[in-house]
Amino acid sequence: MLTPRARAILWGILILALAATAYAPALRGDFVWDDDDYVTDNPTLTNLDGLRRIWLEFGATPQYYPLVYTTFWIEYHIWQLHPFGYHLTNVLLHMVNALLLWAILRRLAVPGAWLAAAIFAVHPVHVESVAWITERKNVLSGAFYLSSMLLYLRFAGIGPDRPSGRRRWAYFVLALLLFACALLSKSVTCTLPAALVLLLWWRRRRLRASDLWPLIGWLVVGLLMALTTVWMERHHVGTRYIDWSLSPLDRCLIAGRAVWFYAAKLLWPAKLTFFYPRWHIDAGLWWQYLFPLAAVAVIAALWWLRSRLGKGPLVAVLLFVGTLTPALGFVDVYPMRFSFVADHFQYLASAGLIALGAAFLWSIETRIKRRRAISAINELRDITHVIDMKQLTKDPDTAEILAKATTHSPERSLDPFGLWRYLDYCTEMLSLTSKLGYLYVENFHDTEVSNAATELENLCTGLSRKIWQKIMILRANSSAD
Repeated sequence: MLTPRARAILWGILILALAATAYAPALRGDFVWDDDDYVTDNPTLTNLDGLRRIWLEFGATPQYYPLVYTTFWIEYHIWQLHPFGYHLTNVLLHMVNALLLWAILRRLAVPGAWLAAAIFAVHPVHVESVAWITERKNVLSGAFYLSSMLLYLRFAGIGPDRPSGRRRWAYFVLALLLFACALLSKSVTCTLPAALVLLLWWRRRRLRASDLWPLIGWLVVGLLMALTTVWMERHHVGTRYIDWSLSPLDRCLIAGRAVWFYAAKLLWPAKLTFFYPRWHIDAGLWWQYLFPLAAVAVIAALWWLRSRLGKGPLVAVLLFVGTLTPALGFVDVYPMRFSFVADHFQYLASAGLIALGAAFLWSIETRIKRRRAISAINELRDITHVIDMKQLTKDPDTAEILAKATTHSPERSLDPFGLWRYLDYCTEMLSLTSKLGYLYVENFHDTEVSNAATELENLCTGLSRKIWQKIMILRANSSAD
């Protein structure tokens, strides 16, 4: 029989195999679209001075993502301009990200963690991020983002192991360094501190000051890097020269519609394309307000139902929307010139809804098993009440009185010994009924089923005590005789 560690390794290998199979065709791809600006026509990749410029000269590269261009610089000196190597790196990074997501969801005890990671590994909406060499930004920043999240959760004591002392703070320092690397790969990862706050709020009953103050520095660093990217977009990429003609209200309409667009593509990834038609935004059309209003209504409903559904669905939706926020149209980015949405914008954000959907699918089997187990336990409760009704007709005080029964009184024909045996059998049957209830819990660890089995045990125990009171009366009468 395989150990838990061996099973985890096998499941991890299966995730890697799924991702490798899905993205094998990408290895035959060529350079496309703006891969020339990033790789083929990028002069900073050709010499050592170019590496210096990547890190120290704003404007030397299309965007200030020095870690991304450093990987391109290294690869250029390994395989020059052969696209296979660049595609291979993207695919490998995506495979690592799927494993990291699985590890995070396992640490958070999310049902269906493996299924969520497998879906993330092969979901068609991620093809643009993996098969497009320029989107090294997504897969590289994703690896740093998810690694940082995993280590910070260990630092915060979320999961089975809770480090202490220097080891605990080592996790914090390493997580911070990885967060910095994520920002230097793509600044949309600045949402990580907010994501961590949401996860801590979900896993704890309430947030503590000690949960928040370590992330203050993270927020500052993330904000600075986000502002740097905004400046680069305006002054180097050239968004300030584009007449966007978008009011704040228009941007809210775009954001609301984009959220539903991305959610729909995750649910049904049909007709995916590089450029989606650019929506016509008109604040005078009433139906365009339905998108943001519906999004707010869903979040409000999940907040109101959190006591019944738990915080999980609310946190998943907030993670999805929050991680998407930098790409929802509130900030001008050059791709919005062609379309307000793009598949690669939701690479990291998709993990929230994918995890929620996987947890729902995974719980279907659990709900079926729970329904069957509780139905069986309820049948045992019926048997318990039948036993109780039978013993109620046996009165120890009349055991020796063979008086003529009325039309409404039960027959009393047992002698004291026979009645004692009868009542003793009733307690044995109650004991067996209680034990049968726990058979449904033995290999099915579910809180509701455990509670139902415990209630059955308490019922059987209470009834057994009443029966034993009758047995004690019989013994007392026998001693008196």
